[in-house]
Amino acid sequence: MAQTTDWIVLAVTALTGGAAGAFITQFIQRRITRFLRPRLSLVFQSDVDGCDVPVPPTQRFFRLKVINNGRSVAENVNVSITRLTFTPEGESAARTFQEEVLDLQVSLTGDYPFRLPTESHRFMDVCYFSQPYESIDIGFAFRKPPSRLLTYGFGAGSYSAQLLASADDADSKRAEIKWVWDGTLDGACIVGLGRMG
Repeated sequence: MAQTTDWIVLAVTALTGGAAGAFITQFIQRRITRFLRPRLSLVFQSDVDGCDVPVPPTQRFFRLKVINNGRSVAENVNVSITRLTFTPEGESAARTFQEEVLDLQVSLTGDYPFRLPTESHRFMDVCYFSQPYESIDIGFAFRKPPSRLLTYGFGAGSYSAQLLASADDADSKRAEIKWVWDGTLDGACIVGLGRMG
């Protein structure tokens, strides 16, 4: 009887020890993976080089800076606007576009999605101001803008856009960017970026 009891104790010890070892191994692996993963951050400030880019004499661009502060490459980085709001100058009622997700693309190259090495950054075009003739227009650099967006009558006023940034193996980031425009080329101003959720 003692041999049977010893065998049962040995089997239970082996099983619980094995389960505990497996749990500890998985716990450590998850901590290491989390430690090494990419970490995205977003910047939208007028005093940061590359966010407010004048192109004399007739253009100006507002760009979002995407940074990878993590310890591994961010693969398939994507930044989208999930809600765009425009309040015309002198009015209190806002016009909101949120029935489509509007994807941003990398400045100058149009890449989407893109790869972002550790401790590096890329700029993404948000909007631009252009004076081809007498009047000045605002335009957006979305990857595939829906044609009905043109009916919103964008012009002088205040703007905000809710962003969602994501990448493989990284936590998603939500933020809201704001800017104002008085209808002139020099009268566009980045208000800033705020966190959401």
